[in-house]
Amino acid sequence: MAADLLVALSSFGQDIPYARITVTAAELARAATLRGNDRAAGRAHFLTGNAALQATDLGRARAASELAVRACRRAGDRAILQQAYNDLGVIAQFEHRFGEAAECFDEALVLAREQGHRSGALTITLNAALARVRGGRAAEALPACEEALEALREMADHHGVAHALCVRGQALHELGRLEEALAAYEECLALCDAVRIPGQRAQADYRCARTLSDLRRTREALEASARAVAHLRTVPGRGRDRGYALLIHAGVCLAAGRREEGLRHAGEALEVFERAGLPEAEEARALLETRVAVRPRC
Repeated sequence: MAADLLVALSSFGQDIPYARITVTAAELARAATLRGNDRAAGRAHFLTGNAALQATDLGRARAASELAVRACRRAGDRAILQQAYNDLGVIAQFEHRFGEAAECFDEALVLAREQGHRSGALTITLNAALARVRGGRAAEALPACEEALEALREMADHHGVAHALCVRGQALHELGRLEEALAAYEECLALCDAVRIPGQRAQADYRCARTLSDLRRTREALEASARAVAHLRTVPGRGRDRGYALLIHAGVCLAAGRREEGLRHAGEALEVFERAGLPEAEEARALLETRVAVRPRC
């Protein structure tokens, strides 16, 4: 009952006390394991891993999520098994192991569809599409992204539509279809303004800035990336996004000849990524060492 209550109280990605959840969930996992209760242990391990993931403690997140998968399989707890596989996919994606990420998301997607969890299946479909985009398989990812976007429009899921538009934009950008990518980002930005989704708007801004920069629309790219950085500085717990925004803004500044500003933001991005143990630290370091614009992969 305690494990179920903790699942119910956890808002998965909102502004919650991750350290307290981690301590409580770890105690529950130990107690459940001693009593041979795989269902409770699996749920507690999942919560431990999810809290660690939100705090970008990737080593702890992976270890706990793997324990959750094993316990949930033994208990036949398919609902939490789906969530744990999704978290393992997110962790692998953050670590640039994109093939493994796509495999984890595909496992989660099968479980979501078997349980009739439509909204979960659409979210996982977009996660899997993004893993394929970042792994160099954008052409494979785009049809799945389009299908998810259409379904989310039918459901009037504004948050889901905004996310799908952002992923679609990234796929189109990687395919060199820059004007179409820009249109996807602009639709996303308009939707975020209309229904007030500031976090997704900031992400769309820095993604849009990258496309604008490649289109040689430098002034607009600078404005978009600067907006994203300014917003994400005010939001606690969004270190990864803040690092990505800083990295892209640094590259746009350097491309625009604003060397001092670009290097300052690249240094700040490096601090964020090193603190989180993310591989984008190498991209920030490359900007600082070459002192010229380097196209970021984030």
